Amino acid sequence: MNASVFSAVFLLLSFASSAVYAAPADEAPDPPDVPKLNTQPWVPARYRAVRENLLGKECGILFVGDSITECWEREGAALWKRLFLPMKAVNFGVSGDRTDSMLWRMEDTKLAVKTSPAIAFYWPGRIISAAGRGGKPRRRR
Repeated sequence: MNASVFSAVFLLLSFASSAVYAAPADEAPDPPDVPKLNTQPWVPARYRAVRENLLGKECGILFVGDSITECWEREGAALWKRLFLPMKAVNFGVSGDRTDSMLWRMEDTKLAVKTSPAIAFYWPGRIISAAGRGGKPRRRR
């Protein structure tokens, strides 16, 4: 697959699901650069699945992200299998994750793949990366 076609498809699908939020005036967001465990109820099961999917696997392309990345295994499964699996792609997406929890997951697993990826995509998504305290999306402008 041509790299420019791959990039265009990935960016198009990612941007199509993005939205812009503004912070409430009385609320400061959590710092995104401090690793922190995501404590939402569905995360432990998904984290176990992505951890098992990652550990000891040959990895050509690593996708790290939130629900946009995770959904490649469901809504985008046909494309994922046809386009990405032949390139030894690994999906490390967890719905609801923000930058801080993605950093925590990467530190916790030490990204223990058998082979280092040639390419890594980090896509936290605009909705979740712009969320305020407690993972609640900020109000729209």
